[in-house]
Amino acid sequence: MEAPVAQFRFVGYKILESNVSLTEDVTLFQNLKINIEQQNGGESEENRYKHIIAVTIKDESDSVKIYVKMVGLFGYDKGIDESTKKNFFNGNAPAILFPYIRAYISALTSLSGIPTIILPTLNLAKML
Repeated sequence: MEAPVAQFRFVGYKILESNVSLTEDVTLFQNLKINIEQQNGGESEENRYKHIIAVTIKDESDSVKIYVKMVGLFGYDKGIDESTKKNFFNGNAPAILFPYIRAYISALTSLSGIPTIILPTLNLAKML
């Protein structure tokens, strides 16, 4: 018996932009603020969908500023109704991508000579 193929598939992601700005005296972070922005990158005729997420992290003293922008590529089956696609694009796509951005930021900061920033796990499907 063959396993069913999902109507939506995560194909992969790419980091489009990444920037870390630090002051020389950064040692500990005070009250990190996280801003998450997302946008629909559009659909193509090949039943592909792009979703873009950008995360900005700053602390209150501006000793650290981090910006990461990622695009995720998803495939989906033909014939899926618009309501189902909208639910997936707005809820599931960002929830699938966020752990990749989270891991990227942890790796980036750990290799930057500063304390590693580990973003909390977030339920983006409910938040967004």
